[in-house]
Amino acid sequence: MISHKRGQLATNASDDSLPPSEVVFVLGAPGTGKGTQCQLLKERLEGNWTHLSAGDLLREARDSGTGELADLIRSKMMAGAIVPSSITVKLLEEAMTKSNKATGSKRFLIDGFPRSDENLEAWNAAMKAHTVRFVLNFECPEEVLYVYPHKRIT
Repeated sequence: MISHKRGQLATNASDDSLPPSEVVFVLGAPGTGKGTQCQLLKERLEGNWTHLSAGDLLREARDSGTGELADLIRSKMMAGAIVPSSITVKLLEEAMTKSNKATGSKRFLIDGFPRSDENLEAWNAAMKAHTVRFVLNFECPEEVLYVYPHKRIT
């Protein structure tokens, strides 16, 4: 938690802080099954894993109403541009903290992030206390993505 004290910013440890956590980044084109695989991994892996979708968090913030953050996210998404990395990292950190507080989870499957080197640099700068164990990158031929856009392949 950050507080303002005598013209300076001071960081105060509180119950809201996120303890060091383990992260797996899950990447792939839309339709490759990132979300589906994260749900399956969450169910099947030992330990308490939380699935967070960067896209879902951004859409939730965009749709949360009015305000500068919602307006900025809305304008970037409408233009097909990437939302500033610092915002996405902050949304992920808030979701991780909320999950940790609610469930005790310190293991996270982060779907759809990072999407660029700049995203990764912002993550590394802000989230030094957390360990990225590895990256899962799902690849799928485009013809399969277009042939089966709404069907689950088993």
